[in-house]
Amino acid sequence: MSDTTQPSVKVIEGEQLSAVAFVQDYVELHFDGPVIRALTNPIVYSGGSQFAFPGPGSRDALCQFIGHLVTKVEVQDGVSLSCHFQGGGSIVVPLDDASYRCAEAMHFQESPTGALQVWN
Repeated sequence: MSDTTQPSVKVIEGEQLSAVAFVQDYVELHFDGPVIRALTNPIVYSGGSQFAFPGPGSRDALCQFIGHLVTKVEVQDGVSLSCHFQGGGSIVVPLDDASYRCAEAMHFQESPTGALQVWN
């Protein structure tokens, strides 16, 4: 992870997932301002099932959390970022070396003009 003086991704705790954007080969998770840009393929855990993007059902599985509040964010450097949602279920962004598809795994931006935090 880059500069740790930047805002913590934990600021999305208590915020709702307001949008999911599919941008060519990555996914953006929007939280009414803050954005997580998943450059590795996110995994959804919901109702005992697992959906790995871009596999079948993964887009619907990601979008099901729109409007749901984030109850907890867990970051394990070199492993994953996990967003847990009210009512159950989670979205996990892998941060392990094997999941990288480019030089970076994830970006976090607290606001459109805020500093960019990069996991590489």
